[in-house]
Order: sequence, then C-alpha cells, then structure tokens
Amino acid sequence: GIVDKRVLKKARLCLDPDDKGVERVVFPVYGLDKKLYGFTGRATNDKAIPKVRDYHGLPKGAILLGLHNVVYNSNRVILVEGLMDYLNLLQHGHTALAVMHSGLTDAQAAILKEIALPVFLMYDNDKAGQSGSVEASKKLKGYVPVMVCDWDVSAICGDMPLPNDPAELTKKEIKYMLDQAAFG
Repeated sequence: GIVDKRVLKKARLCLDPDDKGVERVVFPVYGLDKKLYGFTGRATNDKAIPKVRDYHGLPKGAILLGLHNVVYNSNRVILVEGLMDYLNLLQHGHTALAVMHSGLTDAQAAILKEIALPVFLMYDNDKAGQSGSVEASKKLKGYVPVMVCDWDVSAICGDMPLPNDPAELTKKEIKYMLDQAAFG
C-alpha cells in the first residue's frame, strides 16, 4: 500500500536503491535514549532473498523498532513481529513496536517493562506468531498489562479472506482487534 509522507517522516525511512540489485526500504532503529543502533531493511520485491537484511551490526535482540515514536502519554504500545506490520500500524496512527522476528528476547522485554505502558500483542496469525505471543505474554505478565489481540475479525470482513498478518489489516480491522483484545 501507499504510505503517506507524514508516516515516512515519522518512521524515518529511506531507500537502499542497490543492495546487490535488490531495492530495500531501510528502517533506522533507535533506542529509548534516541541513539541510533543500526538499520534493518525490507526488500520491495517479496521474492527477494533475503527479504529482510540488517545493516551495520544492528543488535536486533537488544532493541525494538519504533522506540523513537514511543510517547509516554500514550495509552498503549502494540507489539508486532515485522517491519511492514510496524509500518502499517504507524500508518493508521498507532504507537507500534516491532521485535523484528517472532520471539521477544529478555532484553526487549526489559525495554517494555521500562516503558511501563500496556502492551497489546498483535503477532502474525500463524504458528510462530501464536507461539511468540504466548512467550511474550509470559515474559511481560506481572510487570505491565498484557492484552492479546484475537485474529477473528470475520465479523467485519464479511466474505473477504481473513488477514493473517498485521501488515494486511485495515484501520477498521485494527480497531476491532484492539477493542476485542483480552488479557494475556
């Protein structure tokens, strides 16, 4: 989908026009301290291998994508797996963070505990996402409120195929999932 200029600026995206012939959207990854920790990039072509590439020694397991957008007067953060999931939620006005894989590491959990906002888990609707969501909930429970988003959006999808990934969700579907989320 098309991402508006406001979101491009908020996400601080740029383009790597020639990563060995593969065009990638490049996401800078900042810490809560506003320090730049590195970059991760997603190929614009879904058939590219690898689809995701990390640049400059990004300490992926020790940081979350989107921390520069966390506002402490926010009422929640939405935790997702991937880069495009993060971008779609940002596009629809939400404070999102991406683990950049399916598992939440102890270091990433510590960041979420420090932020101290309710965490809504919106992992992919597949086996890895479901497992990752259960593990994330266990790591965060007792430290911050944890809500798990339910993927049954059939009530608003009608005859349309159900989405399986936060990157595919419409604004209406995201709102529905957040409204229907249950304590994890």
